Amino acid sequence: PAVLAITHVGSGQQFTQPLAWRKTATGGLSAESEFAVPPAAKLGLYQVELRGDDGGHAYASGSFRVEEFRLPVFEGRVTPVADKPLVRARSVPVDVQVNYVSGGPAARLPVRVSAMVRGKALQFADFDAFSFQPPRKRDAPGGSDGEEGAASQDQRLIADKLPLVLNQNGAGRIAIDDLPRAPQAQELVLEASYADPNGEVQTLRSSRTLWPAAVVAGVKTEG
Repeated sequence: PAVLAITHVGSGQQFTQPLAWRKTATGGLSAESEFAVPPAAKLGLYQVELRGDDGGHAYASGSFRVEEFRLPVFEGRVTPVADKPLVRARSVPVDVQVNYVSGGPAARLPVRVSAMVRGKALQFADFDAFSFQPPRKRDAPGGSDGEEGAASQDQRLIADKLPLVLNQNGAGRIAIDDLPRAPQAQELVLEASYADPNGEVQTLRSSRTLWPAAVVAGVKTEG
């Protein structure tokens, strides 16, 4: 192939350039090309092909995407205050910290904090043969209705966009109250959303495990 063809999928806009082949140490051939994306290039998927001079055979060589995005001005974290395991917790204090990427705190920044709980599958190293999920009841409803009911209970919103204004150090603390009790471990997902100066809404996210007890029971069967 003598020509490198780059085509925008959708519009058909195409860029071509010659291929300069050179021999390799193992006796093969290689060609290195460089494509400068035009400032006004269309967004989306571009296909790369290798073509002959006669325009006959074409060989698909790969693809790439051109997208636009805005670099965030802020960065931060949202985490529970306590670093210890959350065992039978009814309330979890949460710390939010937001700083400028270039340095310095995001003072007095309004933040919205949300939280949800969802089911969590437990696995522990060296205990692959054990099941740590509670057994299903014999009289539990089966079929699609039962599965849909279980799925609807697997995820639950417990805090929806609680308002929080960070202090002069870009830090804030808020409590997630009324955590649900469950007979098995659950995952607590925390989110903090704020308006970034780049014009977009950014969301910080973290997760921790809610434990129903300090000890987890596992069941191992013969078959």
